Amino acid sequence: MPAIAFTVALVAPTLTLAGIAGKPRVIDGDTLEIHGQRIQAYGIDTPESGQTCVADVERWLCGEQKA
Repeated sequence: MPAIAFTVALVAPTLTLAGIAGKPRVIDGDTLEIHGQRIQAYGIDTPESGQTCVADVERWLCGEQKA
């Protein structure tokens, strides 16, 4: 159920969750921020913004699509 609420938060212009209301800002794949309050999705783990991925000797930011 928390994943559903997080998904709704990504498409909803405003969100009311745990007494926090406002327009969410996406921090990274599993974290939102509303009025300075960070909310991390329960049971979801994604690469952090700025995290580097490595395959063989090639490096790229994990949050960007690898060409």
